[in-house]
Amino acid sequence: MTQMNTTYKNTVLNDFSGNSGLLKAYTQWQHYFHRSFFMTAGIHGQYYVLNSDYSVEPRLGFKWNLTDVSSISLALGLYSQLQPRRAYFYKDAGELKNKSLKKTKSWKR
Repeated sequence: MTQMNTTYKNTVLNDFSGNSGLLKAYTQWQHYFHRSFFMTAGIHGQYYVLNSDYSVEPRLGFKWNLTDVSSISLALGLYSQLQPRRAYFYKDAGELKNKSLKKTKSWKR
């Protein structure tokens, strides 16, 4: 449980209290085209219990081992991030104003 309150002259301005959860799952698979060149593919999933926001994030990477000490890699994936918890639990007139706030998503390489 998180609880952060801001008060001014005995009046609660913000109430950041509440509970939630984040469920995650991940799977990956590797395929060797040759002993020095392979691909890794995966899926990462998240489900935020507070607002039922979910994301399915594909990941893909390639690696080529040139020698025993050098290699070239290339990867791409979609990544999601929750906003700061206090943003979701911001209340005004007893109502969670940002409960439906979605995760921030970006493609990374």
